[in-house]
Amino acid sequence: MWDHLAVLATSDLGEVMAGSEPDPVLRQHLPPRHGGVRTHETHGALLERADLDGVRVFADNPGSAELGIRALRRGLRVMVTADLASAEALLAAGCDAGLPAGASVRKRPSRR
Repeated sequence: MWDHLAVLATSDLGEVMAGSEPDPVLRQHLPPRHGGVRTHETHGALLERADLDGVRVFADNPGSAELGIRALRRGLRVMVTADLASAEALLAAGCDAGLPAGASVRKRPSRR
């Protein structure tokens, strides 16, 4: 997650303005790596910000899709990494909202 934010923060494609992480141990890593980025204890608090026009979601697969769909319903552009079923739900919500939504799908090898 932090590597993705570093790439976004140094690109000309947009500005990293805020992040959210319920786990306080993980949340403490955001400001030192990305100065000036506001952190939120809940994803809901982040999604309430009026100054966002898009989000990049990193969470567990079902959680990522749920957060992405919430962001789409709020009118935000969304990019998520998720499993195929979650990605399909997110892309359908993007079509319904008439907003761009993207998903990178990772197939993990089965463990035996």
